[in-house]
Amino acid sequence: PVVLGVLRPGQAVEVTATLRNAGATAIVVARGASSCPCVTVSPLPIRVEPNDSAEITIAFDPRDEPAFRGGLAVSLAGYNPE
Repeated sequence: PVVLGVLRPGQAVEVTATLRNAGATAIVVARGASSCPCVTVSPLPIRVEPNDSAEITIAFDPRDEPAFRGGLAVSLAGYNPE
């Protein structure tokens, strides 16, 4: 899990997460989806080679969603480019 911490109302935050590919072929993470449009994932798309890792940034910016309360869910979708 990625922990954003406890935030004040309207406070934005960015965290870095590491994607690891333990497989034998490259993967491409093509898109990210969230339960709130106030969450973005970048860079996308991102390619991760076999037995390698890559960093992504997950940003939470509630300024456009001031009434948002609760937990967030983020999912990533990818494919094998070979």
